Amino acid sequence: MATSLKEAPAAVRNCNGFNTITGDKNVLYLLARKAGHVASVELLEKAGLRPLLAEEALLALETDDRLRKLLVEKVRDAWFYLGGDHVSASGMFTIDGRGRLVEHEEQQAYAARIDTIGGTRPPALFVGPSSPNTGNLYILSSMCDPDNAAPAVVGVPKDWKPFEIARACIRA
Repeated sequence: MATSLKEAPAAVRNCNGFNTITGDKNVLYLLARKAGHVASVELLEKAGLRPLLAEEALLALETDDRLRKLLVEKVRDAWFYLGGDHVSASGMFTIDGRGRLVEHEEQQAYAARIDTIGGTRPPALFVGPSSPNTGNLYILSSMCDPDNAAPAVVGVPKDWKPFEIARACIRA
């Protein structure tokens, strides 16, 4: 299957230290610098990037093991702010075959476990290392203080559609 990698716009290639993380199917742009929510959004904007939405990030990382592993390797305790207003659901979820979040049932084995913590603050995503017992771990939260500095700023080109790419990979 052909990959759907997106070339970096010129603004990303030479702007403010953003590095390319290239997985098997997707590309992310990473600035390993602590930044609160407002600073993250500003840094991405200056580089011609945008933050990922929660569903985009989860699908891209879950369908591209190499991308997820590289992100965790480059940023220990990899968490970063996402686009969108907040996370409304709380509980434990997984991703189904159509790329949707579904409630996790204890008896079912899934590759990903997504713990969600609803709230009214800007959404953030923690990407943990995988383990044989728990699979891939993600914490999707709207409880972070927007001024709290995440250890990374992660984005994609403004015209990139990782959700569409990830859904196509799930269906393939």
